[in-house]
Amino acid sequence: MADGGRDGLTSTEYERVCRATETYREELVVELCGRVGLRPSEIARLRPSALTRREFDGAEHYFLDVPDGDGGPGGRTSRWTSRTPSRSTSR
Repeated sequence: MADGGRDGLTSTEYERVCRATETYREELVVELCGRVGLRPSEIARLRPSALTRREFDGAEHYFLDVPDGDGGPGGRTSRWTSRTPSRSTSR
């Protein structure tokens, strides 16, 4: 392999990809994959209602409820919930 067989990007490479985004949507997709660890098929299933805000010890935390691909019984089961990192960039 040309990259020495490593998986993923270095921090520098990841930041370069983030800076190359031209729209908020592009930046969001990159961050959902890179910081939260979602796969494209999981991103496609997200809806605005999947993001929830919770407060712990006086600090706000945001979580994503990622639905299963099959929808599960009743159409809404969660594969997992992920804490979203705080934003490091601003547009």
